[in-house]
Order: sequence, then C-alpha cells, then structure tokens
Amino acid sequence: MSTSATPNAKHSSKLPRTGEEESRLAGYLGAGLLFASLFARKRKKDEGNED
Repeated sequence: MSTSATPNAKHSSKLPRTGEEESRLAGYLGAGLLFASLFARKRKKDEGNED
C-alpha cells in the first residue's frame, strides 16, 4: 500500500458552477422590483394630491 497521492489523470480546465449567475440575476430582479414599487407608490401619492 502506497501512502503517496496519485494525481488525477483527468484535470478539468473549468471551475465548478457555484450559482453566481443565478444569485446575480436574483439581485437584479430584486432591485428592479424595489424601484418599481417605489415608483408606483410615488405615482399613487401624486394622484391622490390632485383634488
């Protein structure tokens, strides 16, 4: 039994997928929803002041 580590014959040149793209998309979607809700709230407030 050998105690030395044998290197893998197959080395991958690509890194594993960590979900960074999905989390970036979720961040953009969340920011878009935040701005849309703030815009809708301001618009509703402005419509209420026109008597």
